[in-house]
Amino acid sequence: MNDSHTHRWETWTEVTTKYAYGNTYTSRKNVQSHSRTTTTYSDYNVLYHVKEYISYYECMGCHHVEEIPDEQLQELKREFKGKRTEVTTT
Repeated sequence: MNDSHTHRWETWTEVTTKYAYGNTYTSRKNVQSHSRTTTTYSDYNVLYHVKEYISYYECMGCHHVEEIPDEQLQELKREFKGKRTEVTTT
């Protein structure tokens, strides 16, 4: 099972302009969006029984035979190995 959380925020430079008649105006310049995603993974060793088989299909008109390989997996054993965390920042 994986668990992921993303935190988003903005940074900017605040600029205040003062006018001659006493009023001030504040604005944001260079607004940038940022995010950081933290994902935690659970790692396992898994033992499978693998059954491999090939299906054959034959064209009734030209008798061309097509082989399609496939497999079936049956989980026999699952062993928890631990957790690991990845952090991605943009």
